[in-house]
Amino acid sequence: MYVDNMLFWTTILSGIIIGLVVGGILGLVGYFIWKRQHLYSKKLEAYSTLNNLLYDFYSLLKGLLKEEDKFEYYENKINDLHPSLKYAYLNFADYFETKYLKTINEVMDVYNAIKNKTNTMNEEDTLDYLNDRFEIIHSINFK
Repeated sequence: MYVDNMLFWTTILSGIIIGLVVGGILGLVGYFIWKRQHLYSKKLEAYSTLNNLLYDFYSLLKGLLKEEDKFEYYENKINDLHPSLKYAYLNFADYFETKYLKTINEVMDVYNAIKNKTNTMNEEDTLDYLNDRFEIIHSINFK
């Protein structure tokens, strides 16, 4: 009777241990999948937020170049956009390479040159330059 009782408890204990080990392995695999998916979603959120704000910024820059008589209007709109753009830029910097950050800084340099009236490029060259920079930003590869 003692041997039968012992076999019963060892069967239960081995089932519990196997269940805990399998559950732990599945939990770890699930955690790593969740972590990777969470990182991807944060990267996508940072990219989409910044991309949307940069598109607005680009539209305002085009307006600034084409309608110089409304310079103050576009300047105020860009100043309103600046805090959100700065926050999105910092959030973007947490997840992406410096290559893209340099590209965004080049776009900001063009804006500063237009604002300070030191832009040496004509309107068409400036828009081509900005389009090239935005193509780099739009070509980001999520890994």
